[in-house]
Amino acid sequence: MKYGISILILSVFIVFLAHNNAYAQQAKNLPKLIDLGAKGCLPCKLMKPILKELQAEYAGILNIEIYDIHEKPDLGKKYNVRLIPTQIFYDKEGKELYRHVGFMSKKDIINTFEKFGIKLKKSP
Repeated sequence: MKYGISILILSVFIVFLAHNNAYAQQAKNLPKLIDLGAKGCLPCKLMKPILKELQAEYAGILNIEIYDIHEKPDLGKKYNVRLIPTQIFYDKEGKELYRHVGFMSKKDIINTFEKFGIKLKKSP
């Protein structure tokens, strides 16, 4: 009985890893927006609900990552952030297309992707 449970747990773990890997691969092949900000920053606070809305509306179509550089200062250095919020736009190959500093509306974010030929269609 012990071995049956162990095999079951191992099987579930393997399926979980396979699913996670498939999701990670899919996310790599999507256009991406990285937002670097901080909790105490007013424009960052104003953008957070916009970014969460975009995450929901474009799930599986656009990868959006939101980071607090006060909690993860190494990311501020990695992405060469001088002011916050900073938004970095990437194509599906991971090439940086554009950087913006300051507040951005939902419409401006979508228009920026479209300016670079990336047409975003909402998730069903």
